[in-house]
Amino acid sequence: MEQELLEFEEFINHLSKNTKYNYILDIKHFLNWKHKDEELNEDLLEEYKLEILNDYAIKTVNRKINALNAYLSFKKMNIHIKSEKIQNQTFIDDMLDNKEAGRIIDEMRKNRDLRAEALFLGIFYTGARVSEILQLKPRNIEKDEITIKGKGSKYRKILVPERLTEVLLKYAQKERIDNGTLLFTGQRGNLTRNTVFTNFKKYAKLAGVNPDKVYPHAIRHLYAKNLGAKGVTYSAIKQLLGHSLSRTDIYMQLSKRELLEVINSIAFD
Repeated sequence: MEQELLEFEEFINHLSKNTKYNYILDIKHFLNWKHKDEELNEDLLEEYKLEILNDYAIKTVNRKINALNAYLSFKKMNIHIKSEKIQNQTFIDDMLDNKEAGRIIDEMRKNRDLRAEALFLGIFYTGARVSEILQLKPRNIEKDEITIKGKGSKYRKILVPERLTEVLLKYAQKERIDNGTLLFTGQRGNLTRNTVFTNFKKYAKLAGVNPDKVYPHAIRHLYAKNLGAKGVTYSAIKQLLGHSLSRTDIYMQLSKRELLEVINSIAFD
């Protein structure tokens, strides 16, 4: 990676010192986010854009997009990512809902795709990022609390309700291909984000759900919405999503048992 970054820096040498510095940081962030074996294509870039839209201000998102476009030119790839020209909103248009999620799960079950079901429900019942859910190992699946490496390489815990444990065990015992160190594997080894992204869209189409709104972060948003509808406090939801807590938030946390009971009560209706 370091050699490629040096070559990229030379490619953007015509830019100002400050812009070059930021672009290098932005591309380093992207390359650390992207698995080294993942194909650099429009689907992967769209997934990355959705994640940074959720995590950064629009101005920062557009800078990162500009850096990516410069990187794509450096790689001689005929792909261009559109920058955002909208205000940062506090709502989501046409958000995935529980009934649609239920239809997608039904299609996965019709096709006896236990892996796809386990991945979808893994995010639905934990709110984990796709990069986090792909870290799970076979030895984790019977625990109600799992430690994973989250955003910014910080370790955090996700809570696993009984409903999800049953699905993970079924997948591990009946369908998992034992050719990788992680829980979610395929013929070529450990799964990548791109495979998850593609599978979710495939089953969305089969279920008659708009595939544009079915991606891992959308399921994460649905998890937060479901918790809010169950009366879980904003501070507790922030903690479960892996966001930083303020001093006030810390005094408003619920117990693990209470949270697991709430999460386990979420249903597709």
